[in-house]
Amino acid sequence: MGDLARGFREALGRALGSGVSLTAAQAEQLVGHYLLLQRWNRALNLTSVTEFRKAVVVHYAESLFMAWRLPESVRRVLDWGSGAGFPGIPIAVVRPECFVWLVEARAKKVAFLKEATRGLTNVRVHWGRAEELGEKFDIVVSRAVNSVAVAKGARMLAPMFATVTGQHVAAQLAALPGWKSLDVVAVPARAGRVLVLGEFG
Repeated sequence: MGDLARGFREALGRALGSGVSLTAAQAEQLVGHYLLLQRWNRALNLTSVTEFRKAVVVHYAESLFMAWRLPESVRRVLDWGSGAGFPGIPIAVVRPECFVWLVEARAKKVAFLKEATRGLTNVRVHWGRAEELGEKFDIVVSRAVNSVAVAKGARMLAPMFATVTGQHVAAQLAALPGWKSLDVVAVPARAGRVLVLGEFG
């Protein structure tokens, strides 16, 4: 395992604690994604968080925290508004039993996602709207700013929805008609951020 992958696992362990279960191969895959993101970011402005350890905490730790708390029964995952590939790519890496659709409306970001997922056989990238897929999923996941709007659309595609967001948005989700919270838990090392997992009745 390379030094950067070792540093990735160490930073992730500090962020999430002793429950981290990441193989050397998975760490290498995620570091590969980070390095590609750094190169493409100069032209596409995919993220404002570029420093290695901060990116591990802000992007990868949040995404992996979600991945490891998704129900074991989940197999078909839709990442709505995937952007730079969060949380979908980390989910695909550590949950290989899942097939993950990355949906993104912006062509330049789609080009990045296609390049970033070349070695992942359990990922499909879709340019356009989620509704165009004509598929049903086990869960819709998102780290979009407007998680409430995404959740409202997600209920037509999957029975469950998960997001990492702030406390205020978590309260708005809890107030949606038919929404049942299954898991609301603080994300370690990310003050004010919570993972919300729920289903629609």
